[in-house]
Amino acid sequence: MQSALPSPGEPRYQAFISYSHSDRQWGERLHRWLESYRIPERLVGTMGKHGARVPSSSDLGQEIKTALAGSRTLIVVCSPRSARSEWVEEEIFQFKRLGGEERTFGLIVEGEPFASEDSEAQGSR
Repeated sequence: MQSALPSPGEPRYQAFISYSHSDRQWGERLHRWLESYRIPERLVGTMGKHGARVPSSSDLGQEIKTALAGSRTLIVVCSPRSARSEWVEEEIFQFKRLGGEERTFGLIVEGEPFASEDSEAQGSR
């Protein structure tokens, strides 16, 4: 019987989904899509960078820090609400501190990329 636990040094999760409480439906939908994704037969057994096991939560306590540390990637559900969420921001910063900057991905569900930077630049003119 094969163990469900990862070996030491291996990430426990393939991905951690970060989202604003207001975007919960998107986070849950993404979670279901990833959990039900089936690897194409031709790729089974080949090396890949990313996977589909996804934990999520809204409280940045020790449980979240542990899940972030045990995740291979971070997927951020991006919207104007998540851009204002201090929890989402902290989860991103925590994952980056763990060396995961290049393994962070965004799913834009609403709004324009860099919109807050554009409005700040316009305000300073």
